Amino acid sequence: MKKTGLMVLGVILVVVGPLVFLAGTAYTLMLPNIYESRCRISVHATGPQGACDAPCPHCALESSSFLRTQIEIIQSKPMLYEVINRLNLQREWGREGERLPRDVAYKILQNSVTVLQHRDTSLIVISVKRDNPNEAAKIANELATTYRDSRLDLQDKEARESIDKVRAVLNEQRARVDAAEKKVTELGATNEEGNPYQRALTDLESERFIYDQLNAKLREKIIALKVPRNPVEIIDLAEPNMRPVSPNLFMNTLLSLAVAVVPTLAGIVLVVVGATRKRPEPNP
Repeated sequence: MKKTGLMVLGVILVVVGPLVFLAGTAYTLMLPNIYESRCRISVHATGPQGACDAPCPHCALESSSFLRTQIEIIQSKPMLYEVINRLNLQREWGREGERLPRDVAYKILQNSVTVLQHRDTSLIVISVKRDNPNEAAKIANELATTYRDSRLDLQDKEARESIDKVRAVLNEQRARVDAAEKKVTELGATNEEGNPYQRALTDLESERFIYDQLNAKLREKIIALKVPRNPVEIIDLAEPNMRPVSPNLFMNTLLSLAVAVVPTLAGIVLVVVGATRKRPEPNP
C-alpha cells in the first residue's frame, strides 16, 4: 500500500475511534432507566411436609421440592393474570386509553418478574423490574399478596373438605355406637350376663371411644378453620428503589471506550508507519 493510502486509512481509523465512543455513550444515555424492587415472603407447608419436628433427610427433600413448586406457582399464568386484573395493568399499559390485550400484558409482566429462593432458607424473593420504581414495588407487593390469598383460599377449601369427611365418618360411628348400645340393652333384658354380655359392653366402650376421638378431631378442625395458620408471611414489603439497575452507565461507557481504543490505536500505527515509510527512489 502506498504511503498516502496508509496515512489516509490511519486518519480515518483515528476519527472513527472517538465516534464509536461517543455513539456508544449516547446510546447508553438514550436507554430508559430500569428500576428493581424486591419483597421477601416466608412460605410454610400446610400438609405432611411440616409435620416433623426434628430435621431429617426426607423432610429436607420434601421442603426443597415444596419451595420449587411454590416458586413455579408464584410466576404461573393464573397468578400473573390475577395481578393484571387486580392492578388493571391492561389499562395502565395501554396507549391513549385503550386496553392492552391480556396476552401482551402477561408477556410484559412475565418478563418483568423473577422469583428465586433466598439462599438456603424457606424465604422466597419476588423481584420486579420496570421503568417506573413505584410500579415495580406495587407489582411485587401485589404478586406476594395474590399468592398469599390463593394459599389461604386453598387452605380454607381443604379444611372444609376435611371437616365434611370427618363428619361423614362421625355419623357412621354414631350408628355403630347406637347398634352396640342396642345389643347391650337386648342382652341385659334377657339376663344373659355371661361372656356375650361382657363382650357387648367391651364393644360398646370401644365404639364410644372412637366416637369421642372423632368428635375431638372435628372440633379441632373447626377451630383451625376459624383461626387458620397463615401459610404465607410477607417478611419485607417492596419499596420503590430510585437507583436504576440498568443501563449501567459506567460499564457501558467503559465498553465503548475499549471498543474505540482498537481502531484509534490501529489508526495511529498506520499514520506513523505511513509517515516514516520511505518512498522508492526513481530509476535514473
